[in-house]
Amino acid sequence: MPSETSPPPPKVQQHSFLESIWREFGTKKEIALAIAGGGIKAFYGLGFAFALRTWGIKIREVSGVSAGAAMAVSTLSETELESSVYFEELTRRNPKNFYWNRLLRILPPFPHDGMARRTVSYCLKLPKLLSKAAKIRIHAVEIPGEKVEKNKNGEPNQRLLLAKAARIIRAYFQDEELRRKGKAPFYVMEKMQEWGWRERTFSEKEFSDHETVTQIVMNSCSAFPVLPLQSLGGNYYLDGGLTNNLLLEDFSSDLPKIGVFYEPTTLVGKSPEVMENTLLISPDSPFIEQGFDYTKPNLIRYAFEKGQEDAERNKGRILGHLNPDWKKNLLSFFEQIK
Repeated sequence: MPSETSPPPPKVQQHSFLESIWREFGTKKEIALAIAGGGIKAFYGLGFAFALRTWGIKIREVSGVSAGAAMAVSTLSETELESSVYFEELTRRNPKNFYWNRLLRILPPFPHDGMARRTVSYCLKLPKLLSKAAKIRIHAVEIPGEKVEKNKNGEPNQRLLLAKAARIIRAYFQDEELRRKGKAPFYVMEKMQEWGWRERTFSEKEFSDHETVTQIVMNSCSAFPVLPLQSLGGNYYLDGGLTNNLLLEDFSSDLPKIGVFYEPTTLVGKSPEVMENTLLISPDSPFIEQGFDYTKPNLIRYAFEKGQEDAERNKGRILGHLNPDWKKNLLSFFEQIK
């Protein structure tokens, strides 16, 4: 028997064990997952998605923008680890982010396009991806072929096209300044409307073959000028992050949504309706500053493992989010077994 001076025994939380069992096994484990772009930062999203999959959570719908599109494809292909290790090895072999000698030979001076394309092609397992029967959305900015100025030979005027691409990038940085101030961006959309450019979201219905899917992902990754403009079907494409870096808008209303991103500015301008029923996940500590430094393999591993760690750290929140009524269902269960 405890003495009068002994502290009272700790209160045992009723049903704590059964609550954990209900969270783990009684929750409907199906989600819609959005992965933002950000160069190598997006490996955080890949590590996060990998952790969810190891828990048995099924990704019924997924969206990706820019590098996030590559991570979405890798997740459904179940090649998360392989993709991370593969790109890590590519960065280990790449000493520079810019090659002057290539520029002098009229070759692309940035290595990023080749490295990204090789990784997307490597991580994509189309039969596995399609077997999931998941709804997939990949966001890009589309430049319709008919809106591209032609030269006297009737061919696209590349000089004018690249000049407009450069102006769009300047408009993007103006928008980012607005986002940092908490204001809604408008510069990019203003230019796009002026020129007849538009947003384009690709779906799994267009995934006809390995090469086409790889190109669709690269369309979304076209962070000009580091990655060049892409083309498909007579149209040109730029990075989807210019207008929407976290595509939550196209998900079904009956699925809980999880959005993975890396900078607070990503959320500026999102409507309350879009954010409803969405669990937002981002690094809780200073993260990678430069997403396009493709020379540091340790950053790839750090981002991937950080995503895994944050998933584990937030596991309670995540499982609770998958079924917001789990407490009510648990109480009903206890009533039935009394």
